[in-house]
Amino acid sequence: MRWCWCGPFTPLSDSPRPSPQLPQTSVSNGFSSIDAEIKQLERAIKLFDPHYDDAAIHQSTASIVTLKRKRNRLAPVSRIPPEILSIIFQYIVAEIDGGGWWDPDPTSWRNGTAICSDWRAVALETPNLWTLVSSTYSRGNLEFYLLYSKSRHLRVRITKPYQHENAVILFQHLARIKELVINVPKESWNAILPFLHNNFPVLIDASLILLTYGENIVIGESVFRNLSPSLRRLSLFGMTGVPWRTQDLSNLLTLVIGDFSAAHFYTLMDACPNLQHISLSMDRPDPSEHSILSRRLPLHSLRSLSLSLSATLCEQVLHCLDLRDDVSLELNCYNYPTHSHITILPPRLLSSLSEEVSLDIALEFNSLGLDPSTANLRFTASTSVVRRVEVGARWASPHSDVGEAFRITVKLTESIIDRTAFFTFSGVCPENSQIWVDILTRMPQLQTLSVECCTQDGDDISDDPVYARWLIDALTSGISPRLRVLRWVQWRKRGRIWLRLRMKLTRMVRYRMDVGCPLDVVVVGEPSSPIFEYYSTSDTMPSDRAVP
Repeated sequence: MRWCWCGPFTPLSDSPRPSPQLPQTSVSNGFSSIDAEIKQLERAIKLFDPHYDDAAIHQSTASIVTLKRKRNRLAPVSRIPPEILSIIFQYIVAEIDGGGWWDPDPTSWRNGTAICSDWRAVALETPNLWTLVSSTYSRGNLEFYLLYSKSRHLRVRITKPYQHENAVILFQHLARIKELVINVPKESWNAILPFLHNNFPVLIDASLILLTYGENIVIGESVFRNLSPSLRRLSLFGMTGVPWRTQDLSNLLTLVIGDFSAAHFYTLMDACPNLQHISLSMDRPDPSEHSILSRRLPLHSLRSLSLSLSATLCEQVLHCLDLRDDVSLELNCYNYPTHSHITILPPRLLSSLSEEVSLDIALEFNSLGLDPSTANLRFTASTSVVRRVEVGARWASPHSDVGEAFRITVKLTESIIDRTAFFTFSGVCPENSQIWVDILTRMPQLQTLSVECCTQDGDDISDDPVYARWLIDALTSGISPRLRVLRWVQWRKRGRIWLRLRMKLTRMVRYRMDVGCPLDVVVVGEPSSPIFEYYSTSDTMPSDRAVP
């Protein structure tokens, strides 16, 4: 229970209560004396008999309440200026709302306003705090938010469980709706559609989402015309019949399509010439994805492009777009055709990266009890100031072929691998020294190498001399002369076979120090008990003698 000098259960008030002028001296002494009195009363209550000393217990409890109010009156938190407190509340609301329309409890921030009447008064006098409204609110909460948001623009969410009465109340404020999210099943959409034939004069952000998988809702021209005059951001999933050709969408800056079709690609791009952010995804096969997109499109205002499509369609979309060097790319390309010539990424998209590239790769195989298993490869290539490219590729791999996965990885990154300065790998590692040597020798600019390895079958191979030999070869044969940081995590127990590795790493550290290419950090093995650990800032030098 949180207590306050103004009482733990003070009703909401429309008028702010003036903060008391408290003395600035002896605050710590005041806290100590009050705490001592509270503890003394609490000890006394434990000695009372609850059957015969009810009056005494009640009186002592009331005294504790009074003392806690007095204590909180001394607390600095009760003297936060109203304007600062209002800003704090707005930051909290923005943080909660950042979770998106799926946040389970967008009203949880109000817990902070229940601390005292001063805080409640400040919250009630800050209309921006009450502009996020949902059809899932209780009738009382909904009317409360609409009242205290005053004439501010509203961010409206129509979600499940759908409450039609609340939706009717919200759509009575069309002139105030700035953001609109509708995310309901098809039967609820049929009840909502008539409201969308009205005009939304200040709407800038609309998300129209159908939750019923495999179904569609037809958005007629009159609906779209009422939504689009001032629209800046549009998200659609399960919507058909959008009259792209007949609407002026030059003001639209962000477009998110959740069930994209290649047949509509050029229509979309021609209708929205000033897009800055594009996100296109497809979660079920589309016959039109095999269409050839040949006409090139200049998108001079584009800043970010996100594609979650089949590998074939990803490649076509990328090849027909003229993208600036500073456009951020996020690609999730599934059904990767491993036996064809497809590369997904046009080399020019990665060639714009600067000399120092940061490359992160993750590889895993998910079978989920089914055959064939699926290979999941994701890599991120980025620089500090120019471009960030995220690529995910998925394909059927019946035998979980790690060598094939690494071949695809090299193929996708071949235009930047020789400029990689920071390389991070996590997941299934090849148990073949030549694969690692081939990759590391292709990175002459490498400065930081971080590998978190596991084996494909998860067996304990700490005593396998073949495995230890390839690891030793990989770590000592393919190391770049520019390397300064080496971290190689092997989730395996320490065995006697690792003594050779420890000796070779020690000699490598000393040799690089002698030739003027020193290493700053070398950590090999489990973080809790590494096989080998060296830091250039340490007072001790690595020893030639291997310690088991």
